[in-house]
Amino acid sequence: MNIQLISYVGYMTFFIMLFNISIYGLFLFIRKSKNPLYRKKTAKVARVWMKIHRPAAWLAFFLVFIHGVMALTHFNLSSFSLLTGIISFFFLLLLMITGWIRNQKATGKRKRFHRYASFIFIIIVIIHIVI
Repeated sequence: MNIQLISYVGYMTFFIMLFNISIYGLFLFIRKSKNPLYRKKTAKVARVWMKIHRPAAWLAFFLVFIHGVMALTHFNLSSFSLLTGIISFFFLLLLMITGWIRNQKATGKRKRFHRYASFIFIIIVIIHIVI
């Protein structure tokens, strides 16, 4: 297995996840903006973005799974990068579960839990990439 292909799939997944988490900034802008015209235009973008959010999350999950299987077959189990990758995969599972629970009934507590889970997940993924 080519290590460049493993890295390419990982980075592609990372950019999809950054796209998905950047929706938080869009919603923050809508909440904090004082200009109603900007809020209205940004809310229209957010509606379109939310339709893309879930399929992009499933695509990222699928790519992470492929990336993980390729890494498991290529690297030995004592690699620290592999360990952080496994930890980040479990946090991705947690993030997907919280997203599913949030989708069932969107209460404030569930939204916050999904948001915090995404922040923790991104931090762990950045640690995985840096190391």
